[in-house]
Amino acid sequence: MKVTVICKKCFSDLQERYLADPNAGPCPMFEIGQEFLFDGHGFQTMNEGRFCMEAWDAIGRSFSRSNG
Repeated sequence: MKVTVICKKCFSDLQERYLADPNAGPCPMFEIGQEFLFDGHGFQTMNEGRFCMEAWDAIGRSFSRSNG
């Protein structure tokens, strides 16, 4: 599965409600245009081991369903 960062938006109301750090602010890990290929081995192998766990949580569930 390939994922491309197409935009970066920060929804502080949702961050406050759902993230472990409610004041995290915009994601510092990704830039628009970055592409990642997921092979099912987990976020630790992505982006030289610096992959956002919050993003992987959402993407990993989608990856599991599509390869189930």
